[in-house]
Amino acid sequence: MERWRNRIAVVTGASSGIGAVLSKQLIQAGVIVVGLARRLERLEQLRLELPAEQRAQLHSRQCDVTDLAAVNAAFDWIEHELGGVDILVNNAGKLAGGQLVTLCLETAQQVLQTNVMGVVYCTQRAFRSLQSRSAAGHVVLINSIVGHQLFNTPPGSVQPLNMYPATKHAITALTELYRQEFRDLHTQIKVTSISPGLVNTDLVPPAFKSLPMLQPEDVAAAIISGIGAALVKDLVRAGLIVVGLARRLERMEALKETLPEELQSQFHAIKCDVAEQEQVASAFDWIEAELGGVDILVNNAGLLYSGQLLTMQLEQLQHVFQVNLMGVVYCTQRAFRSMQQRNVAGHVVLINSLTGHHVIHPPEASLQCLNMYPVTKHGISALLEILRQELHGLQTKIKITSISPGVTDTEILPTDYDTLPRLQPEDITAGIMYALATPPHVQVHQLTIKPIGEPF
Repeated sequence: MERWRNRIAVVTGASSGIGAVLSKQLIQAGVIVVGLARRLERLEQLRLELPAEQRAQLHSRQCDVTDLAAVNAAFDWIEHELGGVDILVNNAGKLAGGQLVTLCLETAQQVLQTNVMGVVYCTQRAFRSLQSRSAAGHVVLINSIVGHQLFNTPPGSVQPLNMYPATKHAITALTELYRQEFRDLHTQIKVTSISPGLVNTDLVPPAFKSLPMLQPEDVAAAIISGIGAALVKDLVRAGLIVVGLARRLERMEALKETLPEELQSQFHAIKCDVAEQEQVASAFDWIEAELGGVDILVNNAGLLYSGQLLTMQLEQLQHVFQVNLMGVVYCTQRAFRSMQQRNVAGHVVLINSLTGHHVIHPPEASLQCLNMYPVTKHGISALLEILRQELHGLQTKIKITSISPGVTDTEILPTDYDTLPRLQPEDITAGIMYALATPPHVQVHQLTIKPIGEPF
């Protein structure tokens, strides 16, 4: 967050819940916050909760985001008094309990206006401010799990969410629309959608109060925060003991030499091809005998042979399937056994891919060369949910997280993709470290990371 120190963040719906907690955390990180809310007295109360030396960093503006004139007045003030906007967090939201078939139409319209058009109003003004200054800003949309799938209500209750899921599905679409527009307009503006499950705020309907819930602090933390090799370094620096499994032992020994001398004993290198069940079993047997068991598993091993599915050697296609999918099953079974035997609240991370959600078109004038890779990564997306349901059904406290990067600068990247914007391995490990650092009651289910300007 150091790059945002003394920059301007606008947080809508800042008077309570996620918005209030986020405003505090941004201020603690040195950001100047403009809180927009309908209830000015709640914003003033928020200011009083801040340490005296931080109160000047919070500017309170009364603003109903459904009112375009009020939004324009707020942003006019920001540009005149503070010079413009660098971060916009579209957090304001509304949920009115009841059934859509009988809901007052004025209420339905108000939910739509707050949750969707309020985002459009504020994002247009933030974009205008960023574009006029050629600023590399960030737009955050507070989405919801119901922006991706509509879950069933608890037994004995009637579905009370009405327009809310419809507006959050709209936020999912808006996120991708903004990403493409920011890219096509050659900006350096980022857009991020945060999709929490149930959060303990004023919006939660009574029917859902008995379910496990996140706290606003958990969502705020998500806003404020060669993959394998980079991850090893980050984990070791964080104080973990790391066992690296790879086919090329000499590469892991070279990696060990790059660590500070006092940290090298925390890294154990074992030669292991995850496509071979016997080698996986041998590696995990050693871990259990020598180290006592596994607490975290990161399924990172991956394989991609460039070529066309129609003409490639079948042995190569089978090898990709075995490494990318069955290797995950082999390792996860053994890690689960270790965690279950010791009653450990562990964590399993699956390194997925953007191609695990949709098959991307190749760069212009190139043949499609990803062949089995997207097939296996779609398999990882399915495995994620299967394993989550199994871990829940077996009443474990084991978390599971899927990390889906866009094009990343690693050895398996086909040459046709060299000209595209790329992530670095360190970018992915930052996401993994965030997921691992969450409190015991928080599970980051799916995290998608894209480079700025990616054309997909």
